[in-house]
Amino acid sequence: MQALHLKAQGIPHAKIGEMLSICPTTLRKYFDAFLSASAEEGRVVALKELNYKGKPNRLMEKRDEIVSNLEKNPPATRKEAQARIKALTGIQRSLPQVGEFLKKTGFVAAK
Repeated sequence: MQALHLKAQGIPHAKIGEMLSICPTTLRKYFDAFLSASAEEGRVVALKELNYKGKPNRLMEKRDEIVSNLEKNPPATRKEAQARIKALTGIQRSLPQVGEFLKKTGFVAAK
């Protein structure tokens, strides 16, 4: 809504993005969503629908392979799990990300 307000004041898109810390692509998506919806459909409602799917989780894509390997010899620490996951898949993740992955897959988060 702030972006629309600033646009109505004639502020250039680049400046709006800078002021609101919004990348140009996202800003265009906001404006396009607002303009493509009819008044009857609810333009403000259209802005609330972000439809962002996020990036695919590469660890979860290889979940079965990783879990099978870790179940054979459970890691004692997240750091050990991190090293084994990297050796197995080539995927490097931070310790908090590895801990979250272990939690999601049913492993008790190691230290």
